[in-house]
Amino acid sequence: MNVTLASRGRLTLPRAVRERLRLGVGEKLSVVLQADGAIVLKQLTVATVTSLRGMLAKPERALTVA
Repeated sequence: MNVTLASRGRLTLPRAVRERLRLGVGEKLSVVLQADGAIVLKQLTVATVTSLRGMLAKPERALTVA
């Protein structure tokens, strides 16, 4: 797919790309410029509390304030 750079430096992602990535209005993307000049767009994901569940191991014994 080809895109054209607009006068204000904006690109429009083709509908097929937006639909495949399930991108909506206001979505945040990361732009990565690689050494060979390639540009990679990455969809930013926001971590939620539930997505962090299980990252830490359970302590061997319960801790108290005392």
